[in-house]
Amino acid sequence: MTNIRKLLFSKYAWLVLLLCVFHVTINIVWHRLNTAPPTWDSAGHLTLSFILKDRFTYLFKGELSPVVILQTSSYYPPLIHILGSGVIAIFGRHYEYPILLGTAFFIMAIIYLFKLVNHYFKDDKLAFFTVLIFSFFPQIWEQSRHFHLDIPLLAFLLASFYHLTNSDVLKKPGHTLAFFLYFSLAQLTKWYGFVYLVVPFVFEVVIRLVRTKDYFNVQRIVNIAFGVLMVVVVAFPWYVINYKTILETTRISSTADAGDPALVLSYESFIHYLKIMTSHQIGILSVLLFLLSLKYIKRDKDLFLYVWYLFLLPYITFTLIQNKDLRYILPLVPLFAFCIAYMFLHLSKKLYVFLGLGFFLLYLVVLYVFLGFNQFQKLEGNYKIFGTLFAGPYRDAWITSPWDYSYNPTNWRGEEIIKRIQSLADDEGLSYDHYKVLEVSDNRFYSIASFDLYKVQNSFHNLDLVVPYFRFDPFTTEELSDYLVPIQFAVVPSYPGPPGLRNIAVLNQLVSYFNSDQNKDFIKLEDFSMPDGNVLSLYQRRTSDISVEGEPPSDSLILKINNILVIDREGLGGDSFDVELYSDAGEVEKIHFGPEGSAQKRIALSGIKEIKILLPPDKIFVAYSYGWRKQGSSIYRTFDRAKNISSFALLNSKLISVASVPSGVPNFPLNIAYKDTTIDIELKDTSQSSYVAWASEGWVWSGVELNNLKTKISIPMEGLIQLETTSPGQKIEGFPENWGIFPCYSGKAVCMVPLIEDL
Repeated sequence: MTNIRKLLFSKYAWLVLLLCVFHVTINIVWHRLNTAPPTWDSAGHLTLSFILKDRFTYLFKGELSPVVILQTSSYYPPLIHILGSGVIAIFGRHYEYPILLGTAFFIMAIIYLFKLVNHYFKDDKLAFFTVLIFSFFPQIWEQSRHFHLDIPLLAFLLASFYHLTNSDVLKKPGHTLAFFLYFSLAQLTKWYGFVYLVVPFVFEVVIRLVRTKDYFNVQRIVNIAFGVLMVVVVAFPWYVINYKTILETTRISSTADAGDPALVLSYESFIHYLKIMTSHQIGILSVLLFLLSLKYIKRDKDLFLYVWYLFLLPYITFTLIQNKDLRYILPLVPLFAFCIAYMFLHLSKKLYVFLGLGFFLLYLVVLYVFLGFNQFQKLEGNYKIFGTLFAGPYRDAWITSPWDYSYNPTNWRGEEIIKRIQSLADDEGLSYDHYKVLEVSDNRFYSIASFDLYKVQNSFHNLDLVVPYFRFDPFTTEELSDYLVPIQFAVVPSYPGPPGLRNIAVLNQLVSYFNSDQNKDFIKLEDFSMPDGNVLSLYQRRTSDISVEGEPPSDSLILKINNILVIDREGLGGDSFDVELYSDAGEVEKIHFGPEGSAQKRIALSGIKEIKILLPPDKIFVAYSYGWRKQGSSIYRTFDRAKNISSFALLNSKLISVASVPSGVPNFPLNIAYKDTTIDIELKDTSQSSYVAWASEGWVWSGVELNNLKTKISIPMEGLIQLETTSPGQKIEGFPENWGIFPCYSGKAVCMVPLIEDL
């Protein structure tokens, strides 16, 4: 109670509260200004939260095993993803809600760092300036604005450290169990969390035990037993279930990435983290002050050894790992803040304290405002001073990319592209089942991670994004062909990503393939210009049942299907067969085709969900289908709109619904409109001609050429049994459900046929 009363009435505690309110407010404002999607890891972690939210729904219904929940994230421990799924469940299906968890853990880290320093030194002034400096270090506030695991890990580590120091060598049950709990949560956030607690445990437990020789304290033994049990129950299951995947992924991800020193045991390797601490974490001045502060801390030998080992063990550990990332050493930042605050507050004269601390805080605030909110694309002239102020000799990255930590108000079109793909898949029945989309770009604001995030946010569960992430060498011709077989769509950039990517060779190969004459299987639908000058091209697979009729086997039954079913039995000769139609109401209609009768048959499909042809599957050739999918000898309706698709467009030799026509497509050269008694055809673009042919009763054919001399014609409906129009771009509107609309002549024309049962 005394500690609570002291904390409530401490002016520095109130200042910490104001500091927290400030950072929460500014972070919310920053998120409102930022319209760019989460990048790379942040997007990946958010995606896992959306997936877990959906899986928890099935778990609570008893339709899913808890093991599946733990296997959802098989490399990153799942705690933060689980918390994110809870936020989504409460507030809604948008990433802007769970991303604020970074700010929440930022506040938790501030509070626990204040409590830790204040407890250890009984000096709330030192504790306040430690958290003040800590909260304005660039990497800290920048990371708090992302859905990364590092700020939550830091918060759990500080909480663990605080309760460890309060546990009286693990004898106090409350603090001891809190230590083990937060340690478990740290291990469920990132697997290497324990590295940062080795030194605190040695100093707070091992050394003190050796000094007191109180090895067999019963309370401590009981507390440790319960603590270990807590770790086993809370953290251990995830590691046991996923250990094989963890080991395999670690083997690959631990290798050097772009910018990492090639040799671990080299001078470049040992100073690498010092360089990126200077360039991107705390800045040149802060690094110099930290090194200088060790001189002041050295006056207290025990404190110096504690601080030195807190810094040295993680630094050496992560230096000896080939893959290096600035976030690995983020938990060192509170130590830097403490050392600098300790030095300033132990200067010999108050004036030095005031001037030194004041200037340094002003430096951090200037960096906070400029780095977090500037909109420069490049620093030029006098503005280069900001890059120098922060990174010193390593300023080049900030001169070329000063916006790296700033908000981005640009629309990067990722959600637009994903919705476009899903719309196409819906219109063509592909989304009825899982379909694959190849995503080749790996850029900051548009990578498979951000596209995956938009996919799960919009609940496009059958859209499967793929990329050869673990393929580092180019495919052979045969391998490339096999890899592309299941792909329905591809998002292909002009520039796939920076040259240092592990898989850049295969990404460049894929870009070259899609833009070359080798590409016989995919057609380009449209281009999306990106704000950075890159262009993402959307490709779709050419399939014989969608865009081109192809050549059927000579002895097969040929089918064309959309609103109606057209059967061409000429290839079967006189063979008999049956067709079964299964309705939505569960009724079955059986149609028998004997050896006699016309070669072509047209059948109404209104209310029909399945067509079964009682022939071997290899005798059935689907020349074209829209809204239907063949499986074996059956053809299934894949979406409701297949009941009546009335408006089509012929674009790039492909017949699609008018609703799927990309924005920006100019007017179609030829317009065909269904009227009450006629079909009206008009040539809009007279720079090219169009041929119109139609058949009347008895298959009597007539034709006319539309050109600059004759631009319109009306075909009487009476007696009409087939209409064909040629033009590379056509718009067909208003046809009722008893008409079939099909591409013909290898996608160069459109055939329109009414439902006439006896031809």
